[in-house]
Amino acid sequence: MNRLFDLAFDVTAPFWALMILAPTWSWTAQVITETVSAELTITRPSEIALHEKTFTLLADQAAYNDAARALIGRALERRTGAA
Repeated sequence: MNRLFDLAFDVTAPFWALMILAPTWSWTAQVITETVSAELTITRPSEIALHEKTFTLLADQAAYNDAARALIGRALERRTGAA
């Protein structure tokens, strides 16, 4: 079992390092978003900060796991009259 862990660690460690370090590299400072008609690449720091703030706000308000399933179930019930 230790050999399996060692092998998995050796394979995944470079990716962990990349996920930790890459956000601080300047070439990764961008947001790619889609509208109805286009894909936008946003690189202006003030606009990136606005996207981060908006994402955090929406993520904090989102429902997850059982709460999300219950919310979807209630919406389906209201729409169709059955769950």
